[in-house]
Amino acid sequence: MDRFDGNNIEKLEGITIQFKKHYNESKCLNESDVKKLIENINDLKKISKDIYVCGTSIFRSLNDIEKEKFPERFKRKTGYNFNIITQESENELTVFGTTRFVKNKADILILAGGGHEKFARYSGIKYEENILYKDNASPIMMDIETRKRETERYYKSISLNEIRKRVKDPEWWYATRAMSAFVLVVAEAIGAKYIVPTDITMVYGILNRDNLWLA
Repeated sequence: MDRFDGNNIEKLEGITIQFKKHYNESKCLNESDVKKLIENINDLKKISKDIYVCGTSIFRSLNDIEKEKFPERFKRKTGYNFNIITQESENELTVFGTTRFVKNKADILILAGGGHEKFARYSGIKYEENILYKDNASPIMMDIETRKRETERYYKSISLNEIRKRVKDPEWWYATRAMSAFVLVVAEAIGAKYIVPTDITMVYGILNRDNLWLA
């Protein structure tokens, strides 16, 4: 969840709802998950009535009946449209967010769309201040050799169970070992010298697309 004040985006404390996990198990949206989403969207009205809601990933895989019925129910219960974003649009919108201040082209691998800054800060791996370019949404970085060493340490020495005990979204952390390894595969493929982990999502592109982005 992100709050936009006209100039800056503030990351709000989020909740994890296992839509994808439960959908893959039953091949339909989980009723408890849907109720939890609707409840949390309605709670957000205490902060602002101007709310944009969108879904990616598993929502693109809904069958034709659910693609019609779920948004209708969501609109009826919350008063808001539920926008299902295509894969192409999600990619384009996220790329805008990560590259809007960047002019060097191939040396930097910017990680976005998946809580990469959160991973860096809470996993215990080493990082430093981003000195490559100025962006409040991209405050940290690491060189590729540091990332290689820290990824190995994350596998061998850092306890995933200990991390999960101290965070508010323990379910999210299950996939982080695979994610950290995949980052190195991509970095090697493009010859990246630096990695910039961010929590940037497609919201930056949405604001730009709708002519709301002022910064």
